[in-house]
Amino acid sequence: MWVIQRKLVFIAHPKMASRAVRDTIRHLGAVQVGSHHAIEPTRLEQEKKRGASVGCIIRNPYDVMVSWYFHMEVRKRTEVMEFEPWLMDILPKGNGYIEHGLFPGVPFCDTVMRFETLNRDWREWSGKCRIAFRPLEMVGPSIKRDHKHYSHFYNDATREAVATKFHEEICYGGYTFEEDPCIDSQKTEASS
Repeated sequence: MWVIQRKLVFIAHPKMASRAVRDTIRHLGAVQVGSHHAIEPTRLEQEKKRGASVGCIIRNPYDVMVSWYFHMEVRKRTEVMEFEPWLMDILPKGNGYIEHGLFPGVPFCDTVMRFETLNRDWREWSGKCRIAFRPLEMVGPSIKRDHKHYSHFYNDATREAVATKFHEEICYGGYTFEEDPCIDSQKTEASS
């Protein structure tokens, strides 16, 4: 959790651009309270009473799991497990974060930003918090993902497994499983 006294409290959710926000707000005087992804209820309440806005970021759970795959499996191993067996193994046992839900900070927040529209949402939250707007810079994108849309990694079984595990998060964010928009436009161009 990150705090700029009397201005904002940022609750960092893993794999949701939390390092980009952290790096930006540190330049504005934010300090870490507890660990990066922990919620410190006492300090949170103190800052809310002082007028701070509390915010976090949410992200499509299908995309989050591909990001976790590249973070845990592809980046750290020489012998990489395929996405399906990795996902089917990690969903039931967890990884230290996902077993607690993907958006644990949401109940504390008055502002919920979306990863998918983060630059716009960050600008609006900066104004609400009365802090100087600084654009967010990309930090630590998934190595070897090559900007592939998450839909490239899923089949029917893995899509259903994520839908079941993260039903609440999908409903909360109004998320759906979307096909790669670039593939759709390539199909349209090819048929013309």
